[in-house]
Amino acid sequence: MASGQTNTIHPSYQHLNLRIRDFLDVFAPPPGRRLWYGGASLFGTLRGVNAVQAAWKPEGYVHSIWELALHCAYARYNIRRSFEGRQERGGFPRKGGYWPGMPDPADEAAWKQDVALLKEEQLRLVEAVRGFDASRLEELATQENRYIDLLWGIIMHDLVHVGEMGVIKHLYGARQIKVQTRIITDDIDWQTPNRRQMNTDG
Repeated sequence: MASGQTNTIHPSYQHLNLRIRDFLDVFAPPPGRRLWYGGASLFGTLRGVNAVQAAWKPEGYVHSIWELALHCAYARYNIRRSFEGRQERGGFPRKGGYWPGMPDPADEAAWKQDVALLKEEQLRLVEAVRGFDASRLEELATQENRYIDLLWGIIMHDLVHVGEMGVIKHLYGARQIKVQTRIITDDIDWQTPNRRQMNTDG
């Protein structure tokens, strides 16, 4: 285990049912907890991302980091409704269903609001799961999925989209390096060495 990291169960999870505790320990781990796959969490991946980077979409990609973040927020909202026993729709503050679009303007203030929305939906889902009757986990939450399926499904869902975000961040970084290299290259007076050589030859 790396220095400064811990695999200690969060104290507030200790009294919970083992299955719910295991879910929360992965979905909302305590600070310093290294996740089982060794990579960044959803919020760790979004740390340091600004509005320009979040809105950027690589060629051939369907969604931006911003759209993926809103999608993850909606997924949390949708599952939370099941755990709260609510069937009505329309409570999510962004339009577009499972794939809300980016706001206009897509500036830093709007990006901070949408990251805050994702964090809010994270906390609300955690509270809904904490208060859920664990004896019902095997019951059907939907026509096809049990409550326990929804819990582990959201974790697998996050893994897919965290991976996408990581790739987009890498491509954005590579693009910035390419642009900076081009600027530096364009600023060089490529004729200077030839002029020096001509003066030497003369």
